[in-house]
Amino acid sequence: MQTAQQLFSGMVQTLYHSHFLNNLSICSVQAIVISTEVAHNLGLSQLNATMFNAAVRIAECLGLHKIKDHPSSLTQTRDQWEERVEREVGRRVWCQMIIQDHFAIPFTDTYSISPLQYSTGRPLNADEQNLSELPTNIPTISTYVRVLVELAALMPDLVDGLGPMNKRKSRREQYEHILQVDQKMRAVVKGIPSFLLRPDKAKESKIPWLSIVRRSLAITAAEKIIMIHRPFLFRSFHDPNYGHSRRTCIAAAMTILREHETIAKEEDLSIWTHTAFAITAAVILCFEVNATVEDPSDGKIEMYREAVLSARERLALRNHDLLAQRGVALIDAILIAEEAHFGTKQRKRGGHIDFNRIFANYSTLSRVILNPDDEMAFGKFPGNSPDEFRSVDTNEMQFAWNQDEIDFDIWFNGIFTDLQPSPLG
Repeated sequence: MQTAQQLFSGMVQTLYHSHFLNNLSICSVQAIVISTEVAHNLGLSQLNATMFNAAVRIAECLGLHKIKDHPSSLTQTRDQWEERVEREVGRRVWCQMIIQDHFAIPFTDTYSISPLQYSTGRPLNADEQNLSELPTNIPTISTYVRVLVELAALMPDLVDGLGPMNKRKSRREQYEHILQVDQKMRAVVKGIPSFLLRPDKAKESKIPWLSIVRRSLAITAAEKIIMIHRPFLFRSFHDPNYGHSRRTCIAAAMTILREHETIAKEEDLSIWTHTAFAITAAVILCFEVNATVEDPSDGKIEMYREAVLSARERLALRNHDLLAQRGVALIDAILIAEEAHFGTKQRKRGGHIDFNRIFANYSTLSRVILNPDDEMAFGKFPGNSPDEFRSVDTNEMQFAWNQDEIDFDIWFNGIFTDLQPSPLG
């Protein structure tokens, strides 16, 4: 069986050989959308993002953004049936494009698909045999993505409500807007079918994929709460005015890592979002540990620290997942910087986060991952712990960043776009 890397490379080569930018086809769009499932794990996020935006334009040229609603009556003739199938395929592809486009907003502060410029509706919650619409309380193959697209639909308003990029609204107005989007998010969650929110043994015994879908949704929904509060996330660790964001993001991070641990223990299907969001959650908990003055009678900090270390070990076991290995390097970099600042005995916290040292540590550790000729390449790096990297040269990179004005998004996104490997290996 070919590896994911070989299949991805084969897809890219096939697209180029078929001149997909000129010979427009829905198959090209489908291939690019599906490839997102592995692109990030392979360290090919930039290539995937570029191809995805090409796919958006192809989809618009094909009219996927303005598919008319299905006829109210069920189809009778073969032509009518084929038309119904084509409409539903188009809806599903467009739905996936909305999800991928809008969930990528925090990494670029922009989006390619405007909510005002498409009319294609959501996929049907339908029986696969005859595409007859079913009540929302009955699980179908489209249930999960129908929920995801409702969450994704909140994101354009989130970024637009902060004001133009060159003239942001006041901090107070921005935060009020974020709290409003937070409430909208919670309203959407309340409308999610109950079998996706709570275990339902009867349904899960009949539908094998229902359990992993429920856990994946919990991880994704928690990460979306973090996404909403992200503009004030770093500030919330040292400004009590944004304490709601801090508490919300900590709770969401713990939810992500709890579900991630269960998936790993059950050896269930793992998708790229599990890895990506577990990294985000671990980083947030690292910052919480750093920013909190420890109370010996309060066991929360130790609980958070253990959750981070457990997540680090789970990620380390994903030997051929480049995203996971970068996450390991980032967690190690933060832990090393924390110990260098506080020492092994002094455990008092005060909100100091040395981004310069973290970035330098990460730069050194990540080179180990991205250099295939290094003796600690894939398969060897995961066995190491942060203790084995205390001797890294953290002075090799110097940055003139003002610690008080550091932008969390720029820093975090910079970490995962740094040192990109060759697109096709």
